[in-house]
Amino acid sequence: MTVYQKGENGKWYYNFMLDGKRYHRACKGATSYREAIQYENIVKAEIMRGNLGIVEKKCTKKLSEMIKKYLEYSKLNKKSYTNDVLACRYIQDFLGNVNIDEVKP
Repeated sequence: MTVYQKGENGKWYYNFMLDGKRYHRACKGATSYREAIQYENIVKAEIMRGNLGIVEKKCTKKLSEMIKKYLEYSKLNKKSYTNDVLACRYIQDFLGNVNIDEVKP
């Protein structure tokens, strides 16, 4: 259930995922389950339209830059550096040199 009432304060909350991002906030002004559902639906619609000011920040860094930074850290701090080099090589060969924000689970 994406809408629920929490504790003794009587506040209603929504909790849902949209495009891989979790949204969890209070339903302001909702006093019943029906009002909370309506509030949640309005929030979902506004998020899809982009009207809530929740703007996704695009990352312009390339995968190769991040792998280089990670391997620098790994070399100084981890015993498994050689394994990390091998794993990063496989990852970069598979994905290529894409922007970090294009990498999805």
